[in-house]
Amino acid sequence: MHSVKLWISVLSGPLLFLLNLQANYALVHRACSTGHTAMLHVVAGLCLALTAAVGLLAWSMWRGSGSDGPLDTPGPISRSRFLSFWGMWNHLLFVCVVVALWLPTFILSPCER
Repeated sequence: MHSVKLWISVLSGPLLFLLNLQANYALVHRACSTGHTAMLHVVAGLCLALTAAVGLLAWSMWRGSGSDGPLDTPGPISRSRFLSFWGMWNHLLFVCVVVALWLPTFILSPCER
């Protein structure tokens, strides 16, 4: 179960970003026709919250696996440290990417082409 959490912490950041991007493409036509961008904001906020939550999960796993010590020794503890560290920084990056993808929703009209 621990390795499943580790892989979720590594892979869910990019997947949530891609889900956000795809949902924006799917919803922008409806937002343009109705004039309401609330659904775009809901999807972006949900993806941002999930990305931050899984990033906090990766941080707690990193702290739980012993955040100090060398990362280059072989074994499951070193693997857990590396994957949780990678997941933590990966989610920090994708939190920034999701925010950057959300900003144009505040500035631009969904009908812009």
